[in-house]
Amino acid sequence: MVRTVADVPSYELASVDSQDNLISAIEIMFENDYSQLGVERDGELIGMVSYRSISRVLSILRKLGADKNLPGRTVQIAIEDVEPVVEPTADLVVLFDLLAEDPYVLVDDPDQESLQILTNYDLLHYLRDSIEPFLLIEDIEIAIRTLLQEAFPDDIDTELQNFYQDKDIRTPEGLMDCSFGHYPQFMCQNWPQFESYFEENGDFVRRLINEVGDIRNQIFHFRTERHNPDVDEALLDFAHSYFTDRISRTPSL
Repeated sequence: MVRTVADVPSYELASVDSQDNLISAIEIMFENDYSQLGVERDGELIGMVSYRSISRVLSILRKLGADKNLPGRTVQIAIEDVEPVVEPTADLVVLFDLLAEDPYVLVDDPDQESLQILTNYDLLHYLRDSIEPFLLIEDIEIAIRTLLQEAFPDDIDTELQNFYQDKDIRTPEGLMDCSFGHYPQFMCQNWPQFESYFEENGDFVRRLINEVGDIRNQIFHFRTERHNPDVDEALLDFAHSYFTDRISRTPSL
């Protein structure tokens, strides 16, 4: 699956007229939390105005002693080129180079009446949403492995090998070779060593680990037909808090 620019949410570019007052443009940007605006003349986009271009102009005007009449200036004094522009079908990777140089790119989508804008914040938010499930799953697995190590401090690797040698699942070489298919079976059948960590019973823990394993398989193998992002995110958040909280507890004697 090739990810493209279209996978990252973009938004309609808000614009002002080239004869609009620069101060009013700044107010629009501030009130709407925009970092930039399009600049139009006769309904056609001719450039951009941004905090960066405004700051540059203000610095020059101040140096020349001409900043006192700023309220009378139009946005044309701070205009910058309409670039960079990308197509929605472009490879997502191009955004990394472009947004390293500029805080935004414009997206020329033929299905939209006007240019769309995509900022470095939009890309960061998209990447966070894409990566977060992987990080949560990794943390959950680390917490589960820590519990196994604490429950069998002498030689967990040997315990696992002996336990799985006659089971209908691959025998792991040790703890680091286990998967989400191994953890619930081993924990439930050795529940006396684990129950002091939990208020719930072994069946609850087994089902929770299995759910995390299912989500992990769907994500890692790009199987989206059963993937419900909202439900899965909530479950991963719960499992992450649940298992990481267990490893901070001291088992009762």
